[in-house]
Amino acid sequence: MTYDKIESVQCVGEDDSYDLEVDSLNHTFYANDISVSNSHAVAYAYDSYQCAWLYTYYPRHWIKACLECDPDLEKTICVVRTLGLDVSKPDVNKSSVSEWNILPNNSCVPPLVSLKGIGLTAANELAHHRPAEGFVDINDFLFKGKVWRWSKFNKKSLTILVRMGAFNPLGCVGPDKVFKNYRHMEAALCDADNFGDIKKGKKTIEECALMAPTEDWTIAEQMTIQKSIMGFFDKSLIVGKFLDTFDEFEILAIDEAEDERPKSRVWAVIEKITQKVAKNGRPFLNVVATGLTEKQYSFRVWDTEASTSDVWKEGAIVIFGLDFSSEYGYNVSRYTKIMKVTK
Repeated sequence: MTYDKIESVQCVGEDDSYDLEVDSLNHTFYANDISVSNSHAVAYAYDSYQCAWLYTYYPRHWIKACLECDPDLEKTICVVRTLGLDVSKPDVNKSSVSEWNILPNNSCVPPLVSLKGIGLTAANELAHHRPAEGFVDINDFLFKGKVWRWSKFNKKSLTILVRMGAFNPLGCVGPDKVFKNYRHMEAALCDADNFGDIKKGKKTIEECALMAPTEDWTIAEQMTIQKSIMGFFDKSLIVGKFLDTFDEFEILAIDEAEDERPKSRVWAVIEKITQKVAKNGRPFLNVVATGLTEKQYSFRVWDTEASTSDVWKEGAIVIFGLDFSSEYGYNVSRYTKIMKVTK
């Protein structure tokens, strides 16, 4: 083992300090231009022990604290899911004002104020008017005695909750429901004219739904919406409905298969596509994709017909295979069957 030697010392004045000497010849090491005592490691070990103890005996409290205090929420959510808990969408019945709510079924529900555009005033207004047993349906949410109740919970707040899919417990969104999807719900309720007419009783929710377009958002549009409201794209909220099928057919996510070797059959969310030309003049697509985590993979699509097809689009979920070369990295295998999961 080798040690860096201190070449010079500069006096910066006098101040009270603690004597951190340890009874060891190697009690100090030099790293990142800073001289650090080995007691630094003891402090980290103590923190690690505290976290392990809390997770063992008070797991829900520890996870709640991590979700509320960790500056990298996206990474924390990934870790929480690996621990066997579910991180759900915001919920008009279960989301609290400013704290994460961990339900008995181990589902972690984000607070209302975590959504950009919903402030403390709007969140408190919703929580104040929410019945103890929760809202029953969309009419119960919007009306009480046919009067719009929340002057402080306006159309903007409603739009954000709709875009984040927070109305699942009300049973109003689905193929056989009032709203076919959340984009349909936004078009019906959050249109300026419809919103005003519903408040005044000139139109019913059902009438607005019949007149609104029913086309859903694409994955790419959902990615953009989530990033604008949450600050990142939580792909599990969108990809989740496909995971059981992937598991049934033993299809791994691109980040579940081992790196730096061929990935025979994987799925991924396509995040970015760039058209390029190789040195020999051959065109290809450079594709950036992710799986269950935020780890990005870059690979090439060489086949001309495949590269110009509707498969490789930003926001699409695609099943494919990858060849690997230490010199050129990943390329879509010419022997793989490429399948686009999303429309």
